[in-house]
Amino acid sequence: MSRTLCYVVVANEARARFFRLETVASPELESSPRLVEHKDLVNPESQATAGGLFASSGTTSWDGVQGAPGHGYDDHRSEHRDEFARRFAGEIVKEASAAAKAQQRGRVILVAPARMIGFLRKETNVLLSSGIDVETVVNDMTRLSCLDIYEHLAKKGVLPDRKSPGSSR
Repeated sequence: MSRTLCYVVVANEARARFFRLETVASPELESSPRLVEHKDLVNPESQATAGGLFASSGTTSWDGVQGAPGHGYDDHRSEHRDEFARRFAGEIVKEASAAAKAQQRGRVILVAPARMIGFLRKETNVLLSSGIDVETVVNDMTRLSCLDIYEHLAKKGVLPDRKSPGSSR
């Protein structure tokens, strides 16, 4: 039977993948520890097209006269995108908190691009108030395999080096 060591969340504004870092039952047969993906969240607001979210083009002209000087206006698109990312970050941290509490693990590693890390950090009070340590890594790894994610994080010293099968290190 494997034992969960910590949780790793790899996210961007569109997707979040949740992993458990586990030791293996048979270290003489498998490399250990390993990342095991157990959940994948998709931000539905990131799936909508810009045309669907923001129907107007953002500029108009006087009385619709072609060739007339137009005036621009700010439809606050970036503010809407920020709000979508902020809400998704809240969902991610809530999920990570529930998973860590359920397994009685005190460490969550959040991996995301710089912009998303900013939104995630604003939500981490849920984790910190529960006594869960939070570590952040700035990088977009959402499209990498479990093994590639592990190797990147081990090189950064965030995760322990993997032991080869049968090694006594």
